[in-house]
Amino acid sequence: SGWICSHVLATLALRDGLDLAKLLKRLPARKPPGRLRKVRRALDRDDEHYIAVARLVRILTEQPGPAMNWKCSKEFQETVDGEMQYSNYVGTVSSWANRNGVFFWRVTFDNGVVEHLLSKTWRRPSTPRI
Repeated sequence: SGWICSHVLATLALRDGLDLAKLLKRLPARKPPGRLRKVRRALDRDDEHYIAVARLVRILTEQPGPAMNWKCSKEFQETVDGEMQYSNYVGTVSSWANRNGVFFWRVTFDNGVVEHLLSKTWRRPSTPRI
């Protein structure tokens, strides 16, 4: 096959004085098996974005488990000093359930609110209110 085993090289170096430093300069490095991955550039565009809602819904309806411990954000209305304010809280997906073919994810938010999110209610992130 053209490959020399490492134990053969070690024996030759010990018994016959083979110079491994010179040999390593000429031996080809072994490449990882399989096809090389395509490097994605920062400005590359494709039809299906990596975090697109349609892609996530498709993936998570096939395998809902990987969403465990994912972080998400939701806007809540709060009354502070008599004024209505909007605050975003981070939530963590803590469990999921399949009810008649519809997936629900239980999300616990930092403000203590627990919600069951349905995959159909996902949407693109909204722009923040100023």
